[in-house]
Amino acid sequence: MDPKENALIFQILGVVLVLFFCFLTYMNTRVWRVTHVLFAFLTFAATIGFLVYASLTIKTHSVWKLRAKQLEARLKEEDKKVHDTTYGTEADIQNVKAKSLRALPEQIGRVVIDRGRVWRNCTVTGSDANGITLNTVPPDWPQGKAPEPNHIVAPGVTVHAFKEMLIPQLGSKVPVAYLGQYGATAATDTTVTLRPVIDLDPQEKQEMTDQTATWVLYETMPIDSYEAFHDEAGKNLSVEELKALMPKDRTTGLTDEQYEAFIQIFARSGSDYQDTDPPENKWVLVKFNKDHKVTVDGATPNVMVTQRNAYDEQGQAILPRLQRGGEVEFEAGDEAVFFSDDEVVRQLIADNTVTIVKNVFIRPLQDFEFMIGHTYERRQAIDDRVKEITRDLAAINASNANILKQIAAKEAEKLKVEEDLKFVKYEKTQLDGYAGQLTTQVRAMNTRLSELYRTNLALERDLNTVTATLTQEINQKTEEAAAAAAAK
Repeated sequence: MDPKENALIFQILGVVLVLFFCFLTYMNTRVWRVTHVLFAFLTFAATIGFLVYASLTIKTHSVWKLRAKQLEARLKEEDKKVHDTTYGTEADIQNVKAKSLRALPEQIGRVVIDRGRVWRNCTVTGSDANGITLNTVPPDWPQGKAPEPNHIVAPGVTVHAFKEMLIPQLGSKVPVAYLGQYGATAATDTTVTLRPVIDLDPQEKQEMTDQTATWVLYETMPIDSYEAFHDEAGKNLSVEELKALMPKDRTTGLTDEQYEAFIQIFARSGSDYQDTDPPENKWVLVKFNKDHKVTVDGATPNVMVTQRNAYDEQGQAILPRLQRGGEVEFEAGDEAVFFSDDEVVRQLIADNTVTIVKNVFIRPLQDFEFMIGHTYERRQAIDDRVKEITRDLAAINASNANILKQIAAKEAEKLKVEEDLKFVKYEKTQLDGYAGQLTTQVRAMNTRLSELYRTNLALERDLNTVTATLTQEINQKTEEAAAAAAAK
């Protein structure tokens, strides 16, 4: 029933009751005195007033009681919100995703450990033999407001410097070029003087000439992460946003095709991988069919552990701040991403511990500090090699000059030899002609000698015949004479 109809009924009953009271009072005036009638009327009026105030009190009590219940319910809700905000919901805690005030300091601590302090919007005020002086107060700092101290303690602080520029598509300044590693040599609350720790390369020196850009200083080299290329919803930035964040004119040596492939590496991270993708980009999203435990903490070695060697050969964390303090437990239904070409994953699939949900393309994270250090070492090695090659080239050029001198001398000697060769050839021609004549004469003489030899042989035979004949005649005459003498 409508409350307005209830109010009307009560009003009608009240009027009827008043009329009835007036009727009774009028009827009782015959036997009551005036005081009785007056007091009866006053009592009735007081009763009506009491009823009015009592009803108002009951109504107020009911309203405030309902309001109190509502406030108590809201108080419980707010207490729960305060508790969830402070400690996180039970589901978040179980999933290790607590977003609470208690968790935020730890998350901020982890971010600060990886990131260190940052000084943005620093402007170059001068440079000399002592180094480069920067003003750490942003150019847009409000006039009349005292600037905050930069808290740079010098000397001893080493910072990584980047040139930052405003990206209109993003509406904010982002680092666009690495300017080198510097050590602080002097500092005030608003300025710092830096000197390069390692020699700058030509590109870094060229970037430093831009007087329109501001600098950003990082106490720790920024660490690559996937979240840096996600939007507020946790999704990958679009290709247009990535191109705005990493414009082609800030990349050196990349063709249009290579630049598009570079952007796609960031845009495709988390999507399905393709068969043509490199092995290091191929990961799998798996779902656990049963409970499973994984040991993720390795034994801390007795050596200095850095970001570069934060994991052992089994992929277990040996950097203390990365260790979990126990095994990681997966329950049936949980999902996780693993490297596809991993013996552990293959074993989990073989024994039906996990089932592959989908293939995932994952962009490998880059260790910028190692890359820059390695690049510097390579550059130094290349510079040393260039010096060696330059020195060797100078020696080769000197030796080549000597060789050229020797060649020139040999060429001159060759000309002389060629000139002599002409005379030798002429003499040879003359000698060959004379030798031909001598050969002809020798042949004629040999022929003559042969004829004389045969003539001599014939004369010798004739002589022998004559000699034999004469010898025989002489012997005969001798015998005859001896015989004649004997006869006498």
